[in-house]
Amino acid sequence: MKRVSRRETRRKETRRKDTRRKETRRKDTRRKETRRKDRRRKDTRRKETRRKEIRRKEIRRKETRRKEIRRKVTPKNNVKSKIKNEFMIPENKKYIENRIHTTKLKKGLIIYRTQPVSCKTLKPMKCEDTGKKGIYFGTNKYTPIGMILEYNKPMYLCKYKLKEDVELFNGKYIFRYLDPSHHFKTMDDLKNGKIILNRNPRISTNHIDGGVKGGEDYLLPIHHEFEYFESGEGEEMWKKLKESELFITDPKVVECIDEKYMTVEEALNEIRSLVKKLKS
Repeated sequence: MKRVSRRETRRKETRRKDTRRKETRRKDTRRKETRRKDRRRKDTRRKETRRKEIRRKEIRRKETRRKEIRRKVTPKNNVKSKIKNEFMIPENKKYIENRIHTTKLKKGLIIYRTQPVSCKTLKPMKCEDTGKKGIYFGTNKYTPIGMILEYNKPMYLCKYKLKEDVELFNGKYIFRYLDPSHHFKTMDDLKNGKIILNRNPRISTNHIDGGVKGGEDYLLPIHHEFEYFESGEGEEMWKKLKESELFITDPKVVECIDEKYMTVEEALNEIRSLVKKLKS
């Protein structure tokens, strides 16, 4: 039998130990890898969980906001819809339509106006009485001349011609009947003339006032020279002049054909001559 020396035995033992150490290191490396994977998985799960929680919170917030909006908006919308429905009831609709009338002015009609600048410049302006945007004219020259006396300053007396047919609603305040839900709270308010205060029309419309159905009364300039036309014989005389007030929103439908700069004294003489002529 071959004998093995102690040295050889020790070497073999040492090799075995080294092999075991390598194996152990390999196992440790595997364990580390496994731990890393586990950590990654856990981190990924945590992130996903956080995302889901954030999404849930956002959805809850949106739902809460929607509910709050519904609480705030729905009652008002219901009120508005009820108002609109009230004005759309056939008998109420007919009542409103029966009070809306129109007048068509033919192409070539001569109309007048006074203003502080040249008559060729026409700029739509907001009416303080109605809130509409447009330009005032007269079917005769005497109301425009009266405005020179009312404002007590010289202005241009302008003469225009209609370039096309123009349709106007009868009555200065008829625009409220064209959009009743915007200007009245209820049908009873409409019938009693109880308007919503400080509310301008959503759309500016043409109108004619004076001597037409729905706008029968003639308007007079605010000046003592026009007191003769306020009642009796003078009122009848003024009606014969057919001095209607026009409000036109589009200046392109008129063409300037003449202008004259008129002083306050000249305007006064014109009105006095008119009164004298009507009385004789």
